Parts: sequence; structure tokens; C-alpha cells
Amino acid sequence: MNIPFEECSSQLRPKYWALEIFHELEKRMHKVLKCAVVAAAIAVMMMATTTLTFAQSNIVGTYTVADNGQGGWAGGPLYANGILGGTGAVSFNNGQEVGKVVSGTWQVDSSVAFSALDICFTIQPVKDPLNILSGTVCFGPIPTDGQPHKISTSDGTTLVMVSLH
Repeated sequence: MNIPFEECSSQLRPKYWALEIFHELEKRMHKVLKCAVVAAAIAVMMMATTTLTFAQSNIVGTYTVADNGQGGWAGGPLYANGILGGTGAVSFNNGQEVGKVVSGTWQVDSSVAFSALDICFTIQPVKDPLNILSGTVCFGPIPTDGQPHKISTSDGTTLVMVSLH
């Protein structure tokens, strides 16, 4: 006896309708659970970022450094605890030597009669075949009047600008 498929499935459906509903609910709950986990992860990341932002010291000024030739640039906030924020990079010898500024410090320079400070950058080599980029580079005394000041270096000139709030 051949029973059409529709008739056969309608005969089986009454026995398993509760399992089908349960299976559908289970799939929906997994989707809801996944969304809840993603939302919780995003919330935790945002709280961690906010905590890191507030954990830093107050901003008391800004700095900008720009080389007038091959060299580098840097800029960012001056934090009250003597740490430099921001970022920077250097490149010399037509791109043969490349590095990035990974940290820095600043301090008031009381050796001069005007308001000035010294800035030091720690440079991490990215490409350094001549082994000349490791270490710290310092500028100072730099007036804190918010105007660019030309500083002569062994390789040319660099503009440095510092502003205190």
C-alpha cells in the first residue's frame, strides 16, 4: 500500500510536534545567548578602555615635533606625571632606517630664564641595518609658548612646538 508523503508526515506530526517546538525554541535560545555573550564582551571592553583612559594622568599641554628633512614627526599630549602621550615615527637614509616612538618623558627645564621644558623620546627600531635607532632622543630647552621653534641637530633642523595649558 502506497501512502502519499503528505499523508504520512501528517500522521507522524502529532507525535513529534512538541519536539519540533522544543528544537525551534532551543535554536532561538542559542541565538539569544550568543547575542548576550557578544553584548557582554563589548561592554567589558568598553569598561576596560574607559578605565585605562581615566587611569592616566591629567593632560597639561601638547607637543609637536616635525623634522625639516628626512627624519621624523611626533605629537600628542603632555601628562601631568611627566609622560608623553601620542605617537611618532622616524625614517633616515631614504627609508633604510625606520623606527617608531614607543614612549617618552618631559620635564620642566629650570636652567633657563624663560618657561621651557625638555622632551625625550624612546625609539624602537622597525628597520635598522646600521643599528643607529635604538635608544632615547632628547630636545630642550624648548619654550612653552605654543610657537614652533627651530632646533639645529647634526642632521639639519627640526621644528618643535610645546604648549602648556
